[in-house]
Amino acid sequence: MVRGHRVAIGPKPILRLQGRGRWVMSAMRRRMHLLPKGTQSEAGFTLIEVMAAMVIFAALSTVVFSILVQSLKTTHESSQRVIAANLAQSHIESLRLVGTTGIAPGVTAATPVGSNSDFSISTTANWVGLGQSTSACSAAQPGQAYMRIHVEVTGPRLSSPIATDAIIEPETAISSAGTGAAAISVIDQLGAPVSGIRVTGLDSAHPTNSFSYTVGADGCLYVPQLIPTGSLVVSVTGPISPDYVAQTPTGATSTVPITAGSLARPTFSFAPAADIEFEGTLPNYPVAVGTPVTWSLNQTGASVQSGAIGTVIAGLWPATVGFHAWLGDCTDADPQSYSTIPQSFSLTPAGTTTARLDARPVKIRGLTASTQVTARHVGTGTGCTVANLDLGQSDSQGIVHTGLPSGLWSFTAAGQTQELTQPLSPPAPGDEEVPTVVNFTLADLDHPSASPTPTPTPTATP
Repeated sequence: MVRGHRVAIGPKPILRLQGRGRWVMSAMRRRMHLLPKGTQSEAGFTLIEVMAAMVIFAALSTVVFSILVQSLKTTHESSQRVIAANLAQSHIESLRLVGTTGIAPGVTAATPVGSNSDFSISTTANWVGLGQSTSACSAAQPGQAYMRIHVEVTGPRLSSPIATDAIIEPETAISSAGTGAAAISVIDQLGAPVSGIRVTGLDSAHPTNSFSYTVGADGCLYVPQLIPTGSLVVSVTGPISPDYVAQTPTGATSTVPITAGSLARPTFSFAPAADIEFEGTLPNYPVAVGTPVTWSLNQTGASVQSGAIGTVIAGLWPATVGFHAWLGDCTDADPQSYSTIPQSFSLTPAGTTTARLDARPVKIRGLTASTQVTARHVGTGTGCTVANLDLGQSDSQGIVHTGLPSGLWSFTAAGQTQELTQPLSPPAPGDEEVPTVVNFTLADLDHPSASPTPTPTPTATP
């Protein structure tokens, strides 16, 4: 008899033998036979189940990692914002110690020293009168009741600057008796303020009137306590982008008279420069490159100026009205000579406008193929600058299509010249533009072959 003791495995007890163990294995096999049908095949995982688990694990890991990275970034930025806020407050306190006499109007920049050198501090200071809610350039009566301070601290890891505002009162009451002031505006073509512009005042007669400040976001600079003078020259000295242009040729400098008890309000207009190029309005009658163009821009006060087809005129004031242009530079090409209003165009800031100018269509025929044709103005108009225009070569049908300015023209090809009997002119209002036809005799009309030489008529022998 084999000795042992009973233990419970599953629903029935079996013997745990102290001998060889074959009876235990036999019991376990019997136990497996008692499992429900199909249970033995489900004891492991399939490959699809393993791959699905791996995909789910990877997706969860990505989400957790993204949340962790964002949390670390938020935590780091929060600490940076705390440092920036402390820097802003410290800068405000340092300005209070300096007082209004040591604070420059406009915008100034500073960089903290030490471990915080990655941050930048921008300070905007403006004098404000009692009850003044707008900038000095817009206020009816600006004054010096206190100085409004706006401080912004930026850093490479800050998504937005930290801003702090404060008001600093002057140490003693300021008397403006016997002095004047200036509220200097810098605006663009739409009248919106232009910030970050350096404005300099130079008074050779009264050096204490001289200054150099940078305008803030409101495009305004208020300079009080100026000695009455007629020699204060105010200039915009920069930093103006090379892509910016003044509204008038003298728009960067102005002599500002200062009168006791009064406020001077000089305004400087700067905007992104516009470019313009010219071409004809008729695609089937192209205007030759080099054909002169006349234009004027009323906003700049500039006189009538010249351009040409194929060239770009750069650095123009981006006027929405007042830019006029027409094809040609002779006086008989001027639309006003025909009681016609010159074409007007709108210029785009920091862009190029294509001005399509009216041209008189001309069809030249009776040429051999690839014949070079030139045109010359022969009218009575004056002021012409181009002696001959290269109209290009005739096509396979011996034809040249071109667009020309108004006026009287002659045409030369292969040594033959044809001159118009009537000058080119705009059509009457409501009439359709009809091309002017010029016929050469170098070949059959609308055919590339040369005209045949007449055969001599034979004569009878006496």
